[in-house]
Order: sequence, then C-alpha cells, then structure tokens
Amino acid sequence: MKRIKNDPHNHCAYDDHFLEPHELTALAEQFGTPMFVYDEKGLRSRARSLLSMFGSTVDAHYFPIDKCPVPQLLRVLREEGIGAFCQTPGELQLALDCGFSGERILFGSTVISRELSHRIRRLNCVLLAGSPLSLEFELPERVLLLCRRPDHREKRLAFARSLPGIGFPADELAGQISQLYSRGVRSVGLSLRYDGNVTKEDFLPGWIRALEKTAAELTAAGARVDMLHMIGGLGIRYRRVDMQTMDPVLTADALTQIMAASERSLTLSLGTLFAEPCGIFVMGVLGVIDRLSALVTTDARPEDLLLEPLERYHHISLCGQAQIQGRHCCDIVSCVPGFGGWFGKDRLMPLPKPGDLLVLHDAGCSRPFHSPHVVLLKREDGFIDVLQHGEKKQGANADA
Repeated sequence: MKRIKNDPHNHCAYDDHFLEPHELTALAEQFGTPMFVYDEKGLRSRARSLLSMFGSTVDAHYFPIDKCPVPQLLRVLREEGIGAFCQTPGELQLALDCGFSGERILFGSTVISRELSHRIRRLNCVLLAGSPLSLEFELPERVLLLCRRPDHREKRLAFARSLPGIGFPADELAGQISQLYSRGVRSVGLSLRYDGNVTKEDFLPGWIRALEKTAAELTAAGARVDMLHMIGGLGIRYRRVDMQTMDPVLTADALTQIMAASERSLTLSLGTLFAEPCGIFVMGVLGVIDRLSALVTTDARPEDLLLEPLERYHHISLCGQAQIQGRHCCDIVSCVPGFGGWFGKDRLMPLPKPGDLLVLHDAGCSRPFHSPHVVLLKREDGFIDVLQHGEKKQGANADA
C-alpha cells in the first residue's frame, strides 16, 4: 500500500449527521446514483445561527442564487430572513417566484437593458452596478458600486479570481456617486467581491475596514456613501480534522467593532457559508483496481459539481456494504476518463467494493439543477421530497 502523510482528508466511514447509513443506502437503491441530498433542518438551523451571530451589525444577507438555484431551498432561506442576490433576468424571476419581495433582492450586473432597469426600479431592488453600462437607464433608490480595489490597501491577490476590468476604479467613485445623487438615487454604497473560499477570520473584517476607510474619505470629500457590501470573503473549512477550526464568531465580533464607529449600513452575500454544509453528493462505486493507490471508478462526472479542483477540498466518506478495518490509499475518479476527472486523490479509507457508496460532503452550493441527476430534500419532519428526477435510475428498487 502507498505510504502517505497523515492528512486532514483521511477519513473513512460515512458520518454525516442528517442521514443514517441505512437511510442513504435505501435512497440510493430507490432513486439511483449520482444524487444530491439536502438537509432542510440543517439549512434552517444554520441560517438562524448565522443571523443571530452577526446580529444587528449586518442589515441584510443576500444568498447568491447561482450557488444553489433550487426553489425549495431558496424558499427556506427566504422564510428564515435571507434575501436573494441575482445576476441574470432568469435568477430575478426565480427569486420572485420563490416569494422574495423586491426590497429583499440585490441585482448585480455589468450591463442592464432598458426593460430590465425599469423592472428593477419598479420592484425597488438594490442595484449592484459593475460598470457604467449598468447605469445607463432608470435607477432604483439604492445603488451599490462594485469597486475594483481601494488604492490604499495592497492586497492584489484577493481579486485574482475576479474578472479583470469589472468594477469602478477608486479615482472614478466620487464622480459616479455625485452623478447618481443628481439622478434621484437616495442611497449609494460601495461593494467588493472575492470569489474564492476564505477560511481566515480576519479576511472579511480587513476588507470591510478598507471599504469603510474609502467610504469615509469619499463622504468627507462631498460624495456621500451610505452603504457597505461584500460578496464572499468568508467560507467554510472542508477538511474535517484541521488543527485550527475557523470560528465565524471572531469575524462577527470584528465586524461589530468596525461598524460601531461607522455611519453606514453593512450587507453581506455569503452563499457558501450558509448552504454548503447542508448538502451531500452521493456517487456509486463502479469498479476498484487495487494497486499502489487503489483506483476507484464512480458513476459521477466532474461536471456534475461545477467545482474546481475537487480533489483539493471536499471530505469524502465511504458508505459500504461491509466496511472492514484498515485503510487503503485511494484515488477516486469519474466514469469519464481524462483530464479533470478526479474527485479525490490519496484518500485513506477502507477499500471500497463495487456497489458501495461514496459521499462527497459539503456540496450544498454545487448547483445541482445544472446536472441531470436526482435531487432530494430531507424535510424537517424526516420525509423525503424529490426536487428533481434523474435521467436514469440504478439499483434494486429503481422501478418501484
């Protein structure tokens, strides 16, 4: 067997809290794999705890719909007091269909048509403008300007994953803000965006502090800034046995200190933090080649999750028919060979057998409606709802 270092990914037995192994096996037999399963109770509990943790420091939370465009889950978040962050007309319509009021919708884009701008104004949404092209037509009462980066803060790496040229340079903000007020906008704010998964407690407060400094300077110069907003900047730890555990409470406390001295309101769009831990992706084992590193082939494809690179993040556990003691070094691959087909490399677990299940945890923001597989929801009362039927079914009870 290949000898590897002790790694935080080295887990084996299935251990998710909301589905027992026999429940998971029964669902796989009935509906087939691959499949997504979501936990309504966990989603509600997590939303409540995070809202309580941030308290009155954060005036509104917006969930990015593109992270998980599942209507039933979006309704759960709405019921718990979360707003919707939309970036396309289709996402805006989905938010409205799920019951979000216009006041609880943040719409962000770099280009907005005349018809869409009229709709945003009529709904009284918050507009997140990514370029001057999104400000050409009618404007709502509240507008956020996406900043490229405050000049006084040297942290270029933080925006390496954002599209170049998106957002307003710092030297253009004062002029844009003055024009917005002259066109009847009542409140103008500044926004920053980071698309990576950050697990440092001081990362988000550091950028909010920089944003507040920029806002104070603009306000002192006559370009009043009323709102601050951040997209991303606080994620989750996918590794289960990290020596250091991220504590969002420390982030919340730091934000409270910053905003206590501010005259502005603060809103956040933290999709991963809310929904990622509340979903799993279940794959079936098709074959195993026992060699230096066991090659485990699954029935899933890399595009099913739209995450990259998968092998560096997610905890994977085994739900087997006959789990045995001992650990094998396993490489977990998709049913489509070639580049990008890895789900996990050098994972220590009992040697899987064909027919076993591999569970990829923390997959709640993997956009399951972009894949053709079955999507299930375990409700608070314990019953299972089928949110999407898969293209094909496997298992003993597939025709039941």
